[in-house]
Amino acid sequence: MPSWLAERCDHLSADKGYDGGKLREIIEDRGMKPIIDIVNHWQGESTRQYQDTDFVYTYKGEVYYVSHRGKLIRAQYKGYHAASDTLRYETHPKNGAGIHRVSIPRAEDPRVFNLIGRDSKKFQRYYNERSAVERVNGRIDRDYLFEDHRIRGLAKMKLHVTTTFCLMLAKKKRALAQEKRPAA
Repeated sequence: MPSWLAERCDHLSADKGYDGGKLREIIEDRGMKPIIDIVNHWQGESTRQYQDTDFVYTYKGEVYYVSHRGKLIRAQYKGYHAASDTLRYETHPKNGAGIHRVSIPRAEDPRVFNLIGRDSKKFQRYYNERSAVERVNGRIDRDYLFEDHRIRGLAKMKLHVTTTFCLMLAKKKRALAQEKRPAA
């Protein structure tokens, strides 16, 4: 990735095929936040205990408080603390267990504990943006016959893709204009 692009990017989204420690480290070293779905590498485990506490977590980054009766109570993601490189979680008093807080260092499992908590609304919003881009890319492949193309060279491909985007925008503008016209 060119350095000028890395400087402009806040986060980088990818699907779970790119869930690897090396790529995540490269992304973070460039000052971006990785928004990458996670692959389950846990063999037969559904949860892991965080150190010697009453908190457990799943491979998807969901954190639970284990009550004295053994009930799992979901802890809410409360943010990332940059100074200590930890993710903060807290149980809500309405869940019947009172307020319990924990700060989990990312070093516990960097794949699970991302810079943006995996179970947060922000992570989901960013990941959904990636899905929207994938839908556009799929439409270009399918509807504009880019799957089986015979275009050679980067300059020609850029021209064809730019022309396709212009065409898609023109069609959308026309459809919106027709919707606004009063019926005769």
